[in-house]
Amino acid sequence: MVKQWNKAREDRKKIFWKHYNMSKHIEYYSEWINKETPLIPLKFRMEEIEGENERSKKIRTRLCLQRFQAHIEIMEVNSENHKLGYLNIDKHMIELISETRKDNIKASLRQMLEDECKEDEKDQEKAWEEKGNWLALYESKYGVSFF
Repeated sequence: MVKQWNKAREDRKKIFWKHYNMSKHIEYYSEWINKETPLIPLKFRMEEIEGENERSKKIRTRLCLQRFQAHIEIMEVNSENHKLGYLNIDKHMIELISETRKDNIKASLRQMLEDECKEDEKDQEKAWEEKGNWLALYESKYGVSFF
C-alpha cells in the first residue's frame, strides 16, 4: 500500500498542478480578452503586413481574437479533465483506505490523505505566485496590440 500511496500522491500532485495552473491562466486570459481593448498574448499576435488594407487587417484581427478565445476554451476543457483526474485519484485512495479492517487506522489514513493533499495544494499555490506576478505585469511589458 505504501508504493501505491506514494505513486498516487505524486500523480495527484502533478495533475492538480496542471489543473491549478490552467485555471489561473484562464482567469487572466478571460480578463484580458474581455477588456475594451483586448490584451492578446504575443503567441497569438500576427505579423504586421506593410501596406495591408483596413478590411484585411480587421479580418486578421478578428481571427487573432478567435484563436485566443479557442485557446481559452480548450484550456477550460483540459483544466476540467485534470480536476476530474485528481478527484478520481482521491476516490481511489479512499477506496484503498476503506479496505483496511481497523476503524482507527482508517480514520488516521483518511486524515493523513487529507493533510497531505492540503499541503501539496498549498505548495502548488505558492509555486503559482511567481508566475501570477509575471502575468500581472504582462500588459505593461508587452502592451496591447494585435500585431
